[in-house]
Amino acid sequence: DNDNVTGAYTLTNHLISLEHRLIGVVNVSLKVSTGYERFHGFCQAMRSIDVDPTANYAYRYDTGFSEQDGYSAAAYLLSLDPPPTAIVVMNNVMTLGVVRYCNTHNISIPEDLSLVSFGDNANQALFTIQPTMIQLNLKTIGNKIGDLIMERIRNKGAGPNQEVRYSSSLVVGNSCKVYTP
Repeated sequence: DNDNVTGAYTLTNHLISLEHRLIGVVNVSLKVSTGYERFHGFCQAMRSIDVDPTANYAYRYDTGFSEQDGYSAAAYLLSLDPPPTAIVVMNNVMTLGVVRYCNTHNISIPEDLSLVSFGDNANQALFTIQPTMIQLNLKTIGNKIGDLIMERIRNKGAGPNQEVRYSSSLVVGNSCKVYTP
């Protein structure tokens, strides 16, 4: 598993370092461990600028994992007055929906809205917008899962399940700019 808390904190802190303060977050349900952990990292970063996004934070949108869910989240967040200057999207597929909404509504990334994403997308090199993102180590994680399964098969008396966390790395794209009022 990736370190969801640290990854979300890093993404949010990147936007904070670019002077963004009105930051929207698109996340999955907090009942899902990934959603809970990533939101926790977002909260840690936002609290560093004295914003508590846990109590009636209008710029939070919890949704499902689909592209359409990301599109709906962007429609909601960008209809607020004032709209966020930046959005943290906690899932790579939802990011596609946010970008599609922006393209459909002539919202320019990063000129009008800065955007960061948890995870990259297949064929991302073909995109005009290269979101700043937390890059997931999917191949490494998959190999480790395979190794652990094989170890369980070979050693039926193996101990309890193991939790393995991998650090994630921030990859800076062209989807963010310094906020200037």
